[in-house]
Amino acid sequence: MKGQSGNPRGRPRRSRNSTAQAMQSLLDAEAEALANKVLELALGGDKAALRMCLDRLIPARRDRTVPLAMPRVRDVSDLKPAMGAIMNATARGHISAGEGAGLARLVDVFLKALDTHDFDHRLRRLEEARAGRP
Repeated sequence: MKGQSGNPRGRPRRSRNSTAQAMQSLLDAEAEALANKVLELALGGDKAALRMCLDRLIPARRDRTVPLAMPRVRDVSDLKPAMGAIMNATARGHISAGEGAGLARLVDVFLKALDTHDFDHRLRRLEEARAGRP
């Protein structure tokens, strides 16, 4: 049949070929020796080995808390001062441009949520007004 391989169900999940299994067995058998060698190289000043060790010891930093005093945002009228605070902090170098962009996206998400809420409220009022008419 056209478009159908010799194994229509595909390769079984978690199956590995014999070469990969053999390599894993070799690595498992020498894991301690390999780890000791990497540590030896790192302690000897090998930058790649040192980076490898440190990457295992210290997890990569994902996000950090942005130290920014933001005005309270409750409604649309609060968005202008919030964006002003973000722009000023970015311009002064208190936060990075990427952090400023992330905070601006949060303000944008809040604005969209307000818009959605307002639209829903207006639509309900219109539907209720129309339902009350003959």
